[in-house]
Amino acid sequence: MAEPMAPRSWLLQCLVTFVAFSGGTHSWSALFECALGHASAASTDIYLHRIGNLNNSPKDALDTLYTQLTWHAILPLVLLVDMPTDFYTTVDAVRLYKISERTLRRRIAKGIPGATKNAEGFWLLPGTWLAQFGFRGNSGALSSANKSEPATHGMPSTTASPSIGTPSYPAEPEGERLLRKYKTDAVVAQRLKEREEADRIRERRAAARERESGTVRGTDKGPNRGDTLPGDMLDQAVGMPTQEVIGTPASPISPNFPTLLDAAKAELDELRRENGWNEQELTEATKAGRIDTVVLAFTDHYGRLMGKRLDAEFFLEDPSGTHACDYLLTVDMEMEPVDGFAFSNWDLGYGDLFLAPDMQTVRPVPWLDRTALIMCDLLTHDGDLIAVAPRSILRNQIRRLEDFGMRVMVASELEYFLYRTTYRDAALEDYNSLEPAGWYVEDYHLLQGARTEDLNGAFRRHLKNMGIPVESTKGEFGRGQHELNIRWCDALEMADRHVLLKQCVKEVADQQGAAATFMAKPHDTEAGSSSHLHLSLWSTNQETNLFVGDNEIAGLEVSETFTHFLGGWLSHLRDLMPCFAPTVNSYKRYQSQSWAPTGSAWSPDNRTTGFRIVGEGQSLRIECRIPGADVNPYLAYAAAIAAGLEGLESHTEPPPPLQGDAYQSEPASLPVSLREATQLFESSGFVRKVLGEAVVDHYSHFWRNESTAFDAAVTDWERRRYFERI
Repeated sequence: MAEPMAPRSWLLQCLVTFVAFSGGTHSWSALFECALGHASAASTDIYLHRIGNLNNSPKDALDTLYTQLTWHAILPLVLLVDMPTDFYTTVDAVRLYKISERTLRRRIAKGIPGATKNAEGFWLLPGTWLAQFGFRGNSGALSSANKSEPATHGMPSTTASPSIGTPSYPAEPEGERLLRKYKTDAVVAQRLKEREEADRIRERRAAARERESGTVRGTDKGPNRGDTLPGDMLDQAVGMPTQEVIGTPASPISPNFPTLLDAAKAELDELRRENGWNEQELTEATKAGRIDTVVLAFTDHYGRLMGKRLDAEFFLEDPSGTHACDYLLTVDMEMEPVDGFAFSNWDLGYGDLFLAPDMQTVRPVPWLDRTALIMCDLLTHDGDLIAVAPRSILRNQIRRLEDFGMRVMVASELEYFLYRTTYRDAALEDYNSLEPAGWYVEDYHLLQGARTEDLNGAFRRHLKNMGIPVESTKGEFGRGQHELNIRWCDALEMADRHVLLKQCVKEVADQQGAAATFMAKPHDTEAGSSSHLHLSLWSTNQETNLFVGDNEIAGLEVSETFTHFLGGWLSHLRDLMPCFAPTVNSYKRYQSQSWAPTGSAWSPDNRTTGFRIVGEGQSLRIECRIPGADVNPYLAYAAAIAAGLEGLESHTEPPPPLQGDAYQSEPASLPVSLREATQLFESSGFVRKVLGEAVVDHYSHFWRNESTAFDAAVTDWERRRYFERI
């Protein structure tokens, strides 16, 4: 044990630590809270009276405190710090570092080098060991502070977490209660004052914009029609609640409650458009200092967002785009270049491709600081679309449909699992022993769903503030499984929204010490995660749903356009299967009575079929239930359009609609593996005709490599089954 420090030295160290730890944003009364808790109520009032202004300078506060406090307040503090200064309690370890309770318990059970117990039998963990985990800081948010430097300087936490076995302290002394009330009242008053000032600034700026544009908020007049100002501003993370110490109830007012800086951030929300910004708005936001980073993004074969972060001013000097290595369209999940691609290889030297920003997709990224994002098309040196790029494939099919005088409207319906385990902890544990965000099946449950509103609520608000209209979230049929629905639109825009939704969910979950997965089947004991695709064809002016007609089929009033498009899609589904199920894991989702289809039958409002017809009149549409959440939306929508167009050209009629349970009576089964699906895709003359030889050869090679990698892997299932008993 370390030698006790002299009182004045300890107080000085405590003050320095407190200033560094709080960033100078809290009242000085928090520093005295522990000490005054040991004093009587009467002496507490005397101290507060003599200390006076608790927000004075550190030197004055130190001198006043040292002069006025009696030893019956200092002595307990000296005793409390009679412990190593580079050790943390288990509660502080969870609060300050990116490590979960569950992981910490397992590590303690296995043995932590240098860990010890204090006189009361509670674990003290060395900061040198905890340094391997990301440092959060006092609020629980990731901090840039030196993660090896103890933030508490050895002071034990006063917050109990019975699940880890930390100490339980006696009832709060009267002096501490009075001081806590004094401090809380002062903080509340200050935050309310800041909030009122922020509201006044926001209203003045909004009024100025109204005078300039003729817009009246909350009406249908002007470019900002329909926008209303929030009645209660959230913190800087746009709805992301502040991380709280485990076992501590949330503060009535977040310590990160908006200051005047947040009023400027509120302007960002008011500028949102349904499809994001335009170049002029990006320029104005950059000049105003609200944006300083521009992300240029595109998707690879897997649907992952790749790209670069550019200084905003640098980008706006020449917004034509940037370069990236063309190996990005040849790599596997581990970023290893795969041999055998004609598009790019070692012999060709892995040159550059060009990221051309689609300026119709400019969006703010509200969960990142002063950041905007633009989706890009990939071009050759000659300025042509790269044929094998996912966005190019979809663009080509949309162009074919437009030649028919039609426009396609679609929507993705994405599901995902949430975990109260960080991505880092999940990786360290080889993705075993994950802690689901829910502990029972919560399909449509509001109670269980409320327990993940810190995540799902943040997803909805961020997407809306990004210019992606949200419909709803709901619990799904797995533990910790949820569904997020966004508003329908044209196919290219929806594919962009789809990948941005996934990015939002994963990045925001990561910021909050959680994790999300879009695997099609993450657990053999749970339901799989789907990405149902909704599709309808419209006139080019988007006034008429071309699926609606006078032909009655199974109680539906449909057109020949509907029947022929559906017929083509059903006819060529197996040949295009890798576009809807692109990973080896995708095919484990197709199980009887699992809410995932096992075949390609169609029927009105029947969730056992692969194609469910929903809506009526102008909302009539096809819901394809084949894709899982791992789907690349650019490839899936391109495949759907290509198959449907073939049906329109050939006047393909669909089979009769299925009645009853498709799991029991459906004859047309789906491929059982990615390898089988790839063989069908590669050998299909239809697919080569509509997608092109280069695309078919490129993606066949990609999917074969994925299957080969899985075949060579040794799984946990094999070890459990054969390790001992074979």
